[in-house]
Amino acid sequence: MKTTKKSKQRSNLQVKPWHILALGGVLLVALILWRVIPSAGTETEAPAGVTLIRAQADWPSPTVWRVRVKDAWQAAQQGDVVFVDTRDAESFARMHIPGAVNIPLAEMATRYQELDPNQWIITYCT
Repeated sequence: MKTTKKSKQRSNLQVKPWHILALGGVLLVALILWRVIPSAGTETEAPAGVTLIRAQADWPSPTVWRVRVKDAWQAAQQGDVVFVDTRDAESFARMHIPGAVNIPLAEMATRYQELDPNQWIITYCT
């Protein structure tokens, strides 16, 4: 039987067992790095015992983590949190969480340095 150039080229591209092992190793390393190295902007540090809730895609601001009211209340009782009210000053003056700081959303980019980066910060707007 006569072999053509195409069949010779295909025979040189055969998958060897070590190819599969090497690819599997690369994928395993990539998976480990993906799980170990946190993505930028996704810090989710919260006090022990607090459950953070990943927002669902159909929620407003789906990239923002949520916290259960029960956990926020417990953290407030222990002094482990600062609440930041992002509404305007007038709305804040009418009603706000006792001890909350008022930084309107429009001012957040210039005033966020007022907050302690070592403190757990919960923002709210209602």
